[in-house]
Amino acid sequence: LTVEMEAALAKIAANPDLYHEAPEADVEFFSMLPVLLQSRGYSHAELKRLGGFLRYYFLLNNVKNDDTKESILPPEIADDPRRPCADVHAFMPSLNSPTPFIETARVPIAQLLEAHIDTITAEFRALEAYMVSEETESKEGDPCRFRSITEMNYDSGWSTLVTHYNSQRIPGFPYHLCPTTLAILETVPIAGRICGFNRQRPLSGIPEHSDGNNMWITAQIPITTPSPEGDHAFIHNGESSQQGRVRSWWVHTTAFNAIEFTIT
Repeated sequence: LTVEMEAALAKIAANPDLYHEAPEADVEFFSMLPVLLQSRGYSHAELKRLGGFLRYYFLLNNVKNDDTKESILPPEIADDPRRPCADVHAFMPSLNSPTPFIETARVPIAQLLEAHIDTITAEFRALEAYMVSEETESKEGDPCRFRSITEMNYDSGWSTLVTHYNSQRIPGFPYHLCPTTLAILETVPIAGRICGFNRQRPLSGIPEHSDGNNMWITAQIPITTPSPEGDHAFIHNGESSQQGRVRSWWVHTTAFNAIEFTIT
């Protein structure tokens, strides 16, 4: 890990026309990793992937011009028009090549949530009732409310009732109203940025975007659409599209260009 990080820093120092100097805070933080990782055993392959992540992290996040990223990244990204190099801020080598959509059979938590969808839907309705109750409707800053999380979505009709943010529970959230949902979500480490219930305003959609890394997947299951009899939701990821149907999972990678979610 230290060798990979020092190699990246040396490359940055040797090319001041291409790179900004790496922030001292980043160097200090990641220099602690070798000591932290000694607390448990990791395979050589795992450590090699993490070392590669550190190298790419410093190179990708300190370029002066996004065009430089294309020369840094491996061909699987640089030569793929579906994955915009300029958006990539993190890359971990030696992972399986991503596909736009993933079979839900490969994602145990998706199967578990689907098996309990009736209970999860009832718990969501309980949270809805809580949000409109006299007890909470005038309560400023109540954590149990739909809100926009990412700047891109403020005007795009997408909002989230957040149950976990950066893998942490939300202080003050009424988890007693959704015990089954909570128990299932916490069967795995929730390492992603956002977890919760989302909603999309009819006749609106999230603009094209990508999450800029190859390490995340997103799982969504529609609870309801404007008309349960029709196909009203769809997502376009890379060059593939899927219709959204109530109680039917989407599991997709977030590394591709033109990720779009729309209800019409």
